[in-house]
Amino acid sequence: MNAADAPRVLRFFNGFLAEERATGQLPDPNAPQPAPVPPRVAAVNLVTLTAPGVRPATDTNAPADKPIFTHAQIREFYSHQGRARYVGREQDRKNDEAEIFAAQREGRIR
Repeated sequence: MNAADAPRVLRFFNGFLAEERATGQLPDPNAPQPAPVPPRVAAVNLVTLTAPGVRPATDTNAPADKPIFTHAQIREFYSHQGRARYVGREQDRKNDEAEIFAAQREGRIR
């Protein structure tokens, strides 16, 4: 390398590659290439493997005119109930809770 003898370095490198091919460490570049493997096709649709009772996000039977509740909203409701924010408004609390239960039955909780 210090002598800048490029032909000698090239011979050394080609000798190394020839030895690697001879010992089976490198594939022979003249050997036929294997046929490309076609892409795999799933035998089972993955949607059918979801847990029972779990619906994909796109599958909803929720009526458009009824609200959809989030888990955060439900936590907030029960937090307010625990902090006595519904004192004197028992009917409001019952109505809100009934709305949450109806949303749960109808799959309107996200």
